[in-house]
Amino acid sequence: METYEKCILLVEDDQDIRYLLCDLLTEEGYKVYEASNGTEAVQAMNRRQYDVVLSDYHMPQMDGLKFLTISQSLWPETPVVLTSSDPDLMEKAMQKGRGAYACLPKPFELDRLLQVIHDAVQVRG
Repeated sequence: METYEKCILLVEDDQDIRYLLCDLLTEEGYKVYEASNGTEAVQAMNRRQYDVVLSDYHMPQMDGLKFLTISQSLWPETPVVLTSSDPDLMEKAMQKGRGAYACLPKPFELDRLLQVIHDAVQVRG
């Protein structure tokens, strides 16, 4: 899998999960940028474009749907993968017009997460 210079914005308010995912994605060859909430993520997206955004749904200051809407207005071609433990929220994020590339249920399998990220990077080109 060639991931050289593919950039991921990781948005996760739980520091332990963020560190774990950052390490995992870095080991896979991605350049990972971190944000601990939706507001930080929007600021990061105002500074640069990412190949994929991986975001928790439940975050302080901004939920996943609001973040998804804003991220699509900034960079509509950037795939956004949401994670959530609430199946109803995941369904809303995948509805037509919402535009999430994928929603993964928490807890997710790391192999599945990596496959979804890899697929999203390929879609992005």
